[in-house]
This record gives sequence, structure tokens and C-alpha cells, in this order.
Amino acid sequence: MTRPLQISAPGSLMVLGEHAVLHGFPCLVAAINHRVRVSLLPRNDGLVNLTSALGDYEADRDDLPDHPSFRFVLAALRQRPRALPGGLDAVITADMPPTIGFGTSAAVTVAMLGALHVACGDPLDPAALLPEARTVIQHVQGRGSGADAAASCLGGVVRYALPETAASRLSDAATPITALYCGYKKPTPDVIAWVDDRWRDRRDALHALYARIGANVDRAATALNRHDAAAWHLALDEGQSLMEELGVNTPELAACVAALRRSPGIGGAKISGSGLGDCVIGWGRATGSTPPEFPRYDVTVAQEGVRCD
Repeated sequence: MTRPLQISAPGSLMVLGEHAVLHGFPCLVAAINHRVRVSLLPRNDGLVNLTSALGDYEADRDDLPDHPSFRFVLAALRQRPRALPGGLDAVITADMPPTIGFGTSAAVTVAMLGALHVACGDPLDPAALLPEARTVIQHVQGRGSGADAAASCLGGVVRYALPETAASRLSDAATPITALYCGYKKPTPDVIAWVDDRWRDRRDALHALYARIGANVDRAATALNRHDAAAWHLALDEGQSLMEELGVNTPELAACVAALRRSPGIGGAKISGSGLGDCVIGWGRATGSTPPEFPRYDVTVAQEGVRCD
């Protein structure tokens, strides 16, 4: 390998099944056409150099201290300790800002693991990358389903469930999605802990709510497979109602949902991700203007997952 190897993976947006997926119920997650790219070149002096918009990092290959901007990349390197023992240079670029919930952490994890596989002469196998990526994400975050990694590996709209990390692609149609950012984001592990505390004395009711969320995911998957737009849009709106019942809505998120639902181009709108901040998605392309206080991102469902560029 004498020239840089570049592997890219798409970001993602959670569509349905947030929180419930951590408890054995299915979710739907969509890969998007904003990608993270890892350009990798081996070294022979044992050093690791990482460069991205978040900064630079240099360390010895056998001693990789933590760095807040490269937690997932470093964890991926530790996951495959025998890959490129002579060190490497890696340049990381992305089509989207890391501060917004577009699955950048999962995408960079998948892209880095894919680059290490290919650099070592292994095939770029999305199914093989997924359990590795999930292990990395859970190590860094402490808790996480790996659903966003499934979308980054496979592309399209993916049905995903634990504990077997079962993932299947339901659609790869380049469907438009409109995302509005509410202006702030609460880390997913903090939201999970908040939900656990809020429902501490109502565990049976919480499990029943998760079961309803899972049932709605199954209805949505059936609608998507049957190209039943009306049922699909209804399931998305029901997903928002269930998120509200869970308690993770905020006034700003509610305003984003209302703004998207007013648009004739949108069929169903809901919180995307764990809630208590971050993004709302509308299925379709919102026509006309949206509230200027909420940054807007027009994306489409990515037809490809991880790939060699």
C-alpha cells in the first residue's frame, strides 16, 4: 500500500424505536447522504498521526492516550491491535458538523474499522464490521444500541434489533428527509439516565411503553415494505406521540415538529434520536421557509453504506 486508502461511511438519523431498542425491541434508522471519510496511510516508525477539523493527535502506536476529539477512532485502533503495527497517518473529513445528531461517531467508527480491515488485506464486509463497531461504541459511551452503526454499514433504511445485532435493509430509495436542529443537544447517555430516573417507580409501565414503541416500528416497517405512504406517515406521527409520552420532548423540539407538519411536502415528523434536544425529522422535503431559529438540513436516504472511495 503506497498511496492513501480512503474508506467512507454515511451518517444516519434515527427514525423510530429510540430508547426501546436498548431493551430488545426493534428500531428503524436511516443512512443519509452525508458521509465521513477516513484516508489512511501506513507508517514504519510506530507513530499514529490523526488529523480532522477537531484538531490533531500524535502518539506511539503502542501507547494511545485518550483524546476527547478522537475517542472512537482510538477505540477502533485498540479494537484491532495487530492492524498496521508500524503506525499510520489518518485524515478524517466529514460532510456534516459533529455537534448535530447525524451519527458522525458511528460513521467514523465504521470508516476507521473498514480502513483497518482493507489495509490488512481483509475484505470490506459490512456484516463483519457491525459487531466490531457496536463494541467500540459501547466501550466509549458505556451504553448504546449500535443502530446508527448498522445504518453506516448497510446504507438505506435499516431495521435493527438487539441482542443479536440483527439488521436488515428495508429500502434504499433516495428519499428526501428534512431535519431541523433545535439549537442544543443533550448527550445520549445522559438522556438514557434521565429516562431511567424519571420512570424509576414505574418500570412495568415503561416496559409497556417500550412494547408499544416496538409495535409501532413493526407497523412502520410493514408500511415501508408495502409502499403504503399513508400508513408510514401515520407511524412516524405516532412515534412522536410515544416520544412525548416517554417525556423527552421539549418546547423547542415541539416547535420544530409543528413547523414541519405545517409543510405540504412533509409526511410525518418526529424527534430523531434520544430527545431532550438535537434534531426533528420530517419525511420529505419541506416546501417554503422553516423557522430561521432552527438550522435546517436537507438530506436524502443514502443508497450505499460503507465503501472504498
